[in-house]
Amino acid sequence: ILEVKLEKEPLPKQKVKPPFNFDTTQNSVVIPTGELIKNKDCDFRIILGISGLSNCDDISKEGDNTRYVSVNKLNRRAIGMCKTIGIDISNYNKKIRTLLRKKSKEFRLVERPGLNNTMVKCYEMNYEPGGFVTIPVDKAERCLLTLGNNPIKLYCNLLWLCQYNGEFKPTHVPQSTLATLMGLSPKSDKIVRASMQTLINNDLIEVTKIKELHTIYDDEGLPVSQTREKYLYNIIVENEDDF
Repeated sequence: ILEVKLEKEPLPKQKVKPPFNFDTTQNSVVIPTGELIKNKDCDFRIILGISGLSNCDDISKEGDNTRYVSVNKLNRRAIGMCKTIGIDISNYNKKIRTLLRKKSKEFRLVERPGLNNTMVKCYEMNYEPGGFVTIPVDKAERCLLTLGNNPIKLYCNLLWLCQYNGEFKPTHVPQSTLATLMGLSPKSDKIVRASMQTLINNDLIEVTKIKELHTIYDDEGLPVSQTREKYLYNIIVENEDDF
């Protein structure tokens, strides 16, 4: 080798388009958060992907509502969803069966009237006020591509825990509480912290660690100081159309 020339060109930031995109004309994806999110074996990547394909009869209705997607439509899009979240089709089908076995109104198989007096098999998702969150479509697609099940569950929980009167506010939630809401043991603080860091790395939340010095008196009446840590979670809103 007489000579080697190297050219270096840093890659700029650019939007990553996943193999699976949501087929919806709406600005946000609705995620039910009442029951299934508290089950450890329920994969919310599947819930998020299916919700992104779903429709509802009355999009102007606020509060409780019902969304649905036909089994045929979901089957046509299943390969793209599997490629996006990194599982094979057999694992995907297993996760669908797990959701159905919960017999929850948040995800069930029903028949709906179709064309020419036919009945169409559909997956139906019901949700009630206080039992769902919304994620902007572009952000939801990014979540599906980059996040695992636990970070998505944590993000959905934080979306409603940090919201007050329609606005997001920095909020302290004990990690044991977050773990329980994700379907984990209250002592699963390592999983919660790892999920939290994933959300931070993906510019979805901001977290402030606060150290508090508490002074108490022991049995002998002497002051004893203890340091306690807690986290303030805040949702990152990128523009006015978010949420």
